[in-house]
Amino acid sequence: MLQLSKLTKIFIITLLLSPVMYYLFFLWTGLTFSVVLRILVIFLGILYLFKFESRIKVPGYAVFLLFFVLYGLIHPMITGLDREGSIIRFFYGNNHLAMFFMLIIINNTNFSAKFIRNAGMFLTVTVIVASIVSILQVFDHGILNPNQFTVLQQDGGGIFELYKIRRVSIFGFVGSNALGLSFIPLLSVLVGIVLFQRKKTIWPIVILGGIVAFLTNTRYVMVGYLIVLFQTLFYSQVRVLGVVKYVVITLFSVLVIYFAVLNFGYNINEWIDNRLFPEGSLTETTRYKAIGTFHSFFPEAPYFGTGEMTTSILIESRSAGSSHIHVGYLSHLVIYGIVGCFFLFGAWLLMARQLFKNARITGYWGSFFAMLTFLWSFLTMSESSLFFAGIVIAFVYDKFFMDAINKQQIAQL
Repeated sequence: MLQLSKLTKIFIITLLLSPVMYYLFFLWTGLTFSVVLRILVIFLGILYLFKFESRIKVPGYAVFLLFFVLYGLIHPMITGLDREGSIIRFFYGNNHLAMFFMLIIINNTNFSAKFIRNAGMFLTVTVIVASIVSILQVFDHGILNPNQFTVLQQDGGGIFELYKIRRVSIFGFVGSNALGLSFIPLLSVLVGIVLFQRKKTIWPIVILGGIVAFLTNTRYVMVGYLIVLFQTLFYSQVRVLGVVKYVVITLFSVLVIYFAVLNFGYNINEWIDNRLFPEGSLTETTRYKAIGTFHSFFPEAPYFGTGEMTTSILIESRSAGSSHIHVGYLSHLVIYGIVGCFFLFGAWLLMARQLFKNARITGYWGSFFAMLTFLWSFLTMSESSLFFAGIVIAFVYDKFFMDAINKQQIAQL
C-alpha cells in the first residue's frame, strides 16, 4: 500500500502536469479535470486527519480559510437566498475547501531534496514548452492557433485579432486565469530557485517566462511577471547592487523579447494602442469604474453582502463595460460583506506574512513573490481560488526550505 507521503507527491506532480492532464481528460470525457482534483485532495486530506489526529499541524491561515468555507455554507441562509445545488456538491465543488486540505497535506508532509529537484525539472520544462506554444500561437496559425489549447471562446474576433486576443498558451483547459494564477507563480518559484543557487541559467528562464507573459496580451500577467523579477533585489546582500541587478535583468529581458517579436513582424506600437492602453485613460478602464459600482451597492449590505451578483449589480457592471465588478477585493466585499472577507482576506494576509517571515529565515523568496503575484492579480479580476498548481507548489517549496533549515540540510538542494 502506498504511503500517504508518496500519494501526496504523486498528486503534486499531477498538479504540475495539469495542462496535459486537463487536456487529455477533456478529450476523453468532455469534462473538466478540476472536479477530479478537488475530490482527490479532499479524500487525501481526510486521510491525513485520520492518520495524525491530535498531532495534525494546522496553520492559522488554513483555519481562516476553513472559516470562510463554513461562512459560505451558511451565507445563503443569512442573505435569504436559495442554495444552488446540494450540500455535497457545495463541498466537492469548493476550491477554497480543496485548498484548505492542500495546506493541511503540505504542512504535514516532508519533501525530500530529490523530490524538489524533480519538481524543478517539471517547472523548467513547463516554462520552455509554454514559451514555444505562445510563439506558435502568435506567428504560425497553421500549426497552433490561440484556440488550440482552450475550451474557452476567445473574444476580439478570433485569431485574426492579433493584438487584442488573450492567449493562454498551454493553460487554456485549466482555466481562463490559469496562466496568471498558475504559470506566473510557478515561474516565481523557479526564478527563486535559480537565484538562490546563484546559477547563470537565470537569463533563459527569465526571457522565456517573459515571452509567455507578454504574448498572452493580458496586462495583469505582464505586471505579475515584473513582480517575479523584483525578487532579484532580495538575493543581493548589497541593496544598491540588487537594484542594479533587477534593472539590468528587466531591461535586458524586455529588449530581447522586443527585438525577437519585431523579427517576426509584430507591430509593437499597434500592440500598445490596441491591447496595453486601449481605453486611452485610467478613468475609462473597467477597474476604475468598478469603484463606482462598489460605492453603489456595498452600503446596501456591508456586513454580510448581497450573496450574489444581483441583476442591479450586473446591469451597472455592464454599463461600465464589464460582466462583474472588475476588482476582486471590491466584488467580494459586495457579495460576501465585511464578515466573509475578514476570513478570506485574513487568510491571505496571514499566508503572505508567514511566507515573508520564512523567506527571511531561509533566504528563498520564490514562494513569497508567488503569493504577491496572486494578491496583485486579485486587484484586476474576481478569481479568489488559490487551488492552482503555482500557488500549491509555492507552499511546497516554502515547507521544504523551512524543514531543510531546521535540519541543516539546505546544501542538499
